[in-house]
Amino acid sequence: MVRPTCTSTSRHPWPAGEGNDVLDRVPGALKETTADGVDRVRPDDRGNLPEVVSIEPTGKITRDARTRAALIKDNFRFCLNPDCKVTYTKQQKSERGKLGTLGVD
Repeated sequence: MVRPTCTSTSRHPWPAGEGNDVLDRVPGALKETTADGVDRVRPDDRGNLPEVVSIEPTGKITRDARTRAALIKDNFRFCLNPDCKVTYTKQQKSERGKLGTLGVD
C-alpha cells in the first residue's frame, strides 16, 4: 500500500490573512457558497485553519518575520502542502493517527 508523502511546505508556505490564497488551499469539505454566490470557509471550520506565526530559536511564538510557521490550534483537518491533497473528517478523532500517516512511504 502506498501512503501519501507530505514533503516540506517551505516551497508553498501557508498564506497569511484571508482571501483567495487561503480559499484555494482549503479542501472542499471546509468550504461553502453563500446565498450571494460568494465562496468562503464554513463558519464552524474557521477554527481549523492554520494561523501564520513566527518562531524564535527558543521556541517562543512571536509576530515578527524570523521563521514563519503555520500553527494549527485545533483539529488537524488537512495537509498544508497543496500537492498532498489529504483531508480528514470531523469523525476522525485521533490526531496521532492522522499525523502518523503523513510522511510515510
